[in-house]
Amino acid sequence: EEELPLATEIVHEILARKVLLLALFLHDIGKGRGGDHSEIGARIARKLAPRLGYTAEETETVAWLVEHHLLCSTTAFNRDISDPKTIDDFVAIVRSPQRLRLLLVLTVRDIRAVGPNVWNGWKGQLLRGLYYRAEAVMTGGGPLADLEARVATAQEQLREALADWPAADVDAFIARNYPPYWLNFNAEVHARHAKLMRGADKSGAPLTVETKVHTFRSVTEVTVYAPDHPGLFAGIAGALTVCCASIVDARIFTTKDGMVVDTFWIQGADRGPFDQPHRLKKLASMVEATLTKDFKPALELERRAGEAMASRTDIFK
Repeated sequence: EEELPLATEIVHEILARKVLLLALFLHDIGKGRGGDHSEIGARIARKLAPRLGYTAEETETVAWLVEHHLLCSTTAFNRDISDPKTIDDFVAIVRSPQRLRLLLVLTVRDIRAVGPNVWNGWKGQLLRGLYYRAEAVMTGGGPLADLEARVATAQEQLREALADWPAADVDAFIARNYPPYWLNFNAEVHARHAKLMRGADKSGAPLTVETKVHTFRSVTEVTVYAPDHPGLFAGIAGALTVCCASIVDARIFTTKDGMVVDTFWIQGADRGPFDQPHRLKKLASMVEATLTKDFKPALELERRAGEAMASRTDIFK
């Protein structure tokens, strides 16, 4: 329940448990037969399920699950789930809350069955985000429903979180950011950004790097606040890669006065949070060195790649 809160909750809302079980049993049966294993598996399911006593409706649901068993993970891990079109495209395929529940549980079980270290909190966070957004659209709300109202709500929640701030300071922060910014973070993150930006502006710091470890989500959040300029995002990404951090997600926002708030979520080699204090300190200094032009991550990465390949290819003539 602690590790899989959503799947643990909705598995009890699944009406046809045996449909889920057969879909799990058959979802990869099409592998090794040449062609798309999902489509091949769906054809097998349509032949096999009736022989096991499944009704026509149950058979079709099993086949649909087998055919689309990668849809949740592909959408959540490879597309921007904050983009309304992503959710609309996903909902157009899933179409019903019951199929959504079946698909979510199947996806979680599929990923966790691969091996002991494949599942992590970040994947769970992305899948939950996709599920809740899709469910909202299916039940009449969702990403396209009254965006202005959602922005206003986010701004009001920020005012509550910063109740000890002068109203003028809160207004100034709100005025600096475009609508998409308000839709991509919650009130806690908005408040952190506001404090970070106000502190940096008062101190006159040309660059500010902040890190926050999220143990449950298995990621470390890295926020960079700096003046916008060409190559900024690539430079930060390169610096993180030099530090052996794996970037699992990123959000890039420019303020109306030409500053950027770039947020990266990273993991270590063990697919857990990048959380050792000395490594976090090195990471922050590497980002700063990159953005002040004292360090070129592209050259360092090229050098490392050359050394790695040389040691692995010297044997070949």
